[in-house]
Amino acid sequence: MADDEQQIFASASERFVFYQPLVVILYCCAQSAFYSILAVSFPELRSACSAVVAGHVVLLVVRVSLHRIADQDRARVMFSAAWVMAYMIVDGSLCFAHQVGALPTGLSFECMVGVLALQMLQGFYMRLVAIQSRAVLAASACNVILWATLPTPWSVIGSPWEAILVGAGHALGELLARLFTLNLYVPSRQKVS
Repeated sequence: MADDEQQIFASASERFVFYQPLVVILYCCAQSAFYSILAVSFPELRSACSAVVAGHVVLLVVRVSLHRIADQDRARVMFSAAWVMAYMIVDGSLCFAHQVGALPTGLSFECMVGVLALQMLQGFYMRLVAIQSRAVLAASACNVILWATLPTPWSVIGSPWEAILVGAGHALGELLARLFTLNLYVPSRQKVS
């Protein structure tokens, strides 16, 4: 049974490599649009959202350029590293901007629900764009560290809960993506007569 499951997932990953650049394009465009909507809905987040959108544009450019490499396994490793670097740069710039007072504090609960929903989508798409597991952990850790080390909380939720909820959002997104890919690629177990 374990060999069958490994074969199913190997076949799924082979088929999924073909769609990965398309999924990255959809992810980057969707996240950029969602963060733009969040910035319009909550103007106090405009500077933070612009940094996140810039990071997604960089990821999009990197993935499109890596699509031309013949060895897509190597491209996956390179893109995973670029993903973590983009997270480090964006999260580092947000932390710096927050420390110098360029970002607001005391964001509303509704605003944080939007941010946490987008964090969950990041966890979901990291699985779908075939980011390496260690890169997923590193990117998630970057976000949790950002929220945990802020000198003052961004929202009314408070300091320890913001980081916990961001980590939970990533984990929930990862879980949903695993369930999605499992249901997408596992053949039906019904007997054929």
